[in-house]
Formats: sequence, structure tokens, C-alpha cells
Amino acid sequence: MYFSKIHLALVLRLKWKCYMCHCTECQTQSSSGFGMSMPTPKSGFRLIDGTPGIWTRKSDSGREVQCAFCPECGTRLYHMPSRNKSIVNIKPGTLDNKKIFEPVGNLWLKSVQPWVVISPKAVNFQQQPESFESLYIAWKNRYS
Repeated sequence: MYFSKIHLALVLRLKWKCYMCHCTECQTQSSSGFGMSMPTPKSGFRLIDGTPGIWTRKSDSGREVQCAFCPECGTRLYHMPSRNKSIVNIKPGTLDNKKIFEPVGNLWLKSVQPWVVISPKAVNFQQQPESFESLYIAWKNRYS
């Protein structure tokens, strides 16, 4: 993906999944009803060119998250959660091909906006799940 002055690459197709997060922090950061994330193993992610800005915040679960953004326009590019240092949460709206990343689940439904339609077929959680394995399985079943 190439975004403004930052060029990133996803070099391996490993255990991908895409979900919508309805926590209040994602709502604020996205200026929308939810944020989208695609956890990707760090081994499948490379920063090719440019240097993103980084800021650190507390998540709704109380954990620390480092957030990377384009220093030119401010667009969020990816997050690095302290809960799992082996992944990078890509913001899929920044990818070149956005069509292939339809979310398979929802997190933090306890703070979902009333106008957001939630599919009963999705993998849904009221808060932060202990494991993301069910999201991975749903992704694998849909795209394998």
C-alpha cells in the first residue's frame, strides 16, 4: 500500500482477518460509528518507505496501543497493540485493494451506535475477546 509519503507492504498471506471495532476510541479516531482493523503478523508486514508518526494511547480495555499515522495528512495506517506484540493492526481502508477485506466480525458491541446494522452471521463480541481465533476461522471459511 502506498499512502502519501508512507509505503507499506503486506508480504505474506498469513492468518488474516478483518473486523469492525465499535469501542468509543475507534469511533472517535475514525470520525464514524466504528473503526476497522486487520491484524497481520509482523512477519508479514514491512515499512518500505517513509516514516510514520507514532502516538500512544490507552484502549477501552486499558491496554496501551501505539498508533502509526501519515505525518502529512494524519490518516491512521496501523496500530501495534501491547496485548499482542507479534501483530500489526492494519487499517484496511488504506490498502490498494479495499474490496477484498469485508469484515467477518464486530468487537465492542456494548458501545455500538444504534444506527449500525450488525449481521447476525458475523462473529460478534460485546467487548474485547480473549482470543481472535474465531475471527480467523470465519475469515478462512469465507476466503479459502
